Parts: sequence; C-alpha cells; structure tokens
Amino acid sequence: MRQTHNMKRNLYAGLLATALLMLSFSAGAQITREKLEQDIDYARGVYHPYVILGDTKDTPAPKGYKPFYISHYGRHGSRYHTWEGNIADARKGLKVADSLGILTSQGKKLQEVIEQQVAYSDGMWGQLTEKGGREHEEIASRMYKRFRPVWTQKDRRQVNCLSSHIQRCMTSMAYSTHTLGRLAPGLDFDFLTGERYFKVICPAAPKEVHVILKEKRQAFLENELDYMPFYEKVFNSPKLAAGAFDPYRFCYSVYLAWDITESLDACRFDILDYMDIGEVLALSRAHHNHMLYENLRNDSFSDIRLPVISVLVKDFLDKADKALENGSNVAADLRYGHDTGLMPLLAYLGLDGYDLILQYDTASRVTDATRLIPMASNLQIVFYKSSKSPAILVKFLVNECETHIPALQPVSGPYYRWEDVRKLLVEKSRG
Repeated sequence: MRQTHNMKRNLYAGLLATALLMLSFSAGAQITREKLEQDIDYARGVYHPYVILGDTKDTPAPKGYKPFYISHYGRHGSRYHTWEGNIADARKGLKVADSLGILTSQGKKLQEVIEQQVAYSDGMWGQLTEKGGREHEEIASRMYKRFRPVWTQKDRRQVNCLSSHIQRCMTSMAYSTHTLGRLAPGLDFDFLTGERYFKVICPAAPKEVHVILKEKRQAFLENELDYMPFYEKVFNSPKLAAGAFDPYRFCYSVYLAWDITESLDACRFDILDYMDIGEVLALSRAHHNHMLYENLRNDSFSDIRLPVISVLVKDFLDKADKALENGSNVAADLRYGHDTGLMPLLAYLGLDGYDLILQYDTASRVTDATRLIPMASNLQIVFYKSSKSPAILVKFLVNECETHIPALQPVSGPYYRWEDVRKLLVEKSRG
C-alpha cells in the first residue's frame, strides 16, 4: 500500500512539474528572471531532458489523404557530459581554493557534489543515459501510434536508418528502432553509420565560428555576471579566489555541472543553494546565446554556417525522391544525430520560430534553447498521398508539434505541397 501511495505521489509530482514548465513556456519564448523564479529548470537549455511543450493533436488532412512516408531527424537522448572538460574549470578552481584553505562549508559541499558527478560519469562521458533511452522509446511509440498507416503498409516495409558514429546516437537509434520493430514486426531495417556519414548527419561549423563564439561568451559574462555573491558563499576569501583562477570560466563550469544533472537521473543538486537567480540568469543566457547564435541565423556568420547544412538537406531531398518513385518499398528514412545538426537544419528549412536573425547578446531575450532544442528533440516530415490526386502533401512536426513554413502558402492548416517545399529548398541550395 505504501509503495502504491509513493508511486501515485511521484506521478502527481511529475505531472505538476510538467504543467508548471509548460506554463512557463507559454509566457513567451525568452529567458527572464520571472521564468527562472517560477521554474529554474528553464535555465537548462540544450541539456534539458525531452519534453513536449505544445499541442500534439493532428489537424485533419485534406479529404482522402493518408500518411505513407516519414523523413525524420532525431537528436540523441539525454546523456552524460560529452567530456570531463565541461566541468574541469569548476574542479580545478575548487581544488586550488581547497589548497589555499579558503573553501567555506558550502564550498566544500559544492566540491563534493561535483566530484560525485565526475565519479558517476567515469567511463561514461558522452554516453546515453537510461533516461535518454526512455525518451527515444517513447517518441518512437508515439510516432507509430500517431501515423500507424505508415508502419503497417504491405508494400512499404523498408526503414532506412542513418546515424552519427558517436555512440550516444547509435544507442538512441537502437532504442527507437527496437520499439518500432516490436510494434510493427513486419518492418525491415537497414542501418548505416561511420565517420564518413558524420559529415552528412552533422556537418561541422567552420573552426572560425568556435573562436568567435568563445570570445563572445567570455565578453558577455564579463559584462553581465556579478559573481561576487556566489564567491562569498563558497570562498571565505573571494578576492583571493578571483585572483587565483578565472571567475567567469569557473562560474560557467559550475553552471554546466548543475545543468546536466536532470539528464543523468542522478547527482542532482539545487543550483540555488549556491547561486542567486541573477547569477543563474546571466549564466543561462550565455549558454542559450551560445547555442542559438551558433546554429540559427545570426548577424555574423550565417553565410558560412548554414550553407554547410545543405549536405544534410540534400540527403532529405534525395531520399524523398527515391521514396516517391513508383514501386518504392520505403516507409521511412530515420536519422540520429546531434543538436548541432538539427538546429541549423530547422533554420535552413525556415520553420516557424527557427527563422529568426539573432544577435549574440540578445538571442536569449528573443527565443530560448530549452524550448527549441532539448535532448531528443526531433523533426518529423510526414508525407501524405491520395488516390484521387497526384499531389503529395507534407507537414512538419518539431518535437511532435505541427509547425509552419512562413515563406510558403499551405494547402490547408499545416499541410504543404511537397512540390512547393522541394522547389524552395532547391532554390536555397543554389544561393
């Protein structure tokens, strides 16, 4: 009886947390103090576990149209930090402070929780967590139930799967396809991965982009972050600590140590035990700004960042062309990659909310990475056909919610002629 009571209590707590988060998102797409006061998890950005923050109801397709093919891109699910370096500045700073004898009791507690995270992550840096696996199982299950006609066709049973060679993506693919195969035993899966295909699934940003971003983030933090209240909590000689190691890099590294914990299902701690809302706000804005500015349109290097993704767009176009050929047996093309592949793809497609032109310092005041690109975020392009019309229609789902292409006129609701979408993308590739 007690176990049942606890299960119900945990379920209600989870539903309440999700409801509060959805309420915070509905207040506007930007990072504000008010949002963080309502729900500090809003500060997590691209490290936030997967959550659906919108309406997943399907607008009825035009009469006679049914789904028959899906072209998909899914980011890997929740993971460990990619490498120990993400929290190295926090560890080094705390060790230096400890050697100087200037750690307060809170500082020692912070050092302990970060060391616990390092021990927990040892041998698992960059790997998918159990939560990440569950995310992909659940997304695949919903995709099957929502578009069941796609997965149960007698003449279309082929599912082509392309993954980044990074293990968390391949593991995400395994969870997803295992679920689809269990629900639709008649499907035939082909799997393709390797370093060669990383250039397709996640074309890298030019090196000069990362240099620009690092400089911009440091300058932003130096201008926006007042680290002294935090330092006064964890160091009994804040000025000595500030002179011993870079305070901005140290604070950002502590923020990242906290940021990943919801994805780990372990090593959790309350960042507000150490930092105030103003400090978390500045650090989260720096994090959001960095990811948004790198991967969406911006006022600095869009002309060298977005064209790179045309390789991935070509993969979508080529595979759709083959799937639409007479006699094709392809039900779906599934791709498993990274946020740095998916975000520029969504920007290149010009989907609503991803078509902004951002400035670095104000990016998180216009939109936010938590809403746009959490762990396991995904794009589903669903193709529809009718026996009474030769026109193929498509609709776009981002994180399982219908969206629009502002540059095109839909047939109705979120449904577009594939011919119009394809023409738009080909014209973009020509510059």
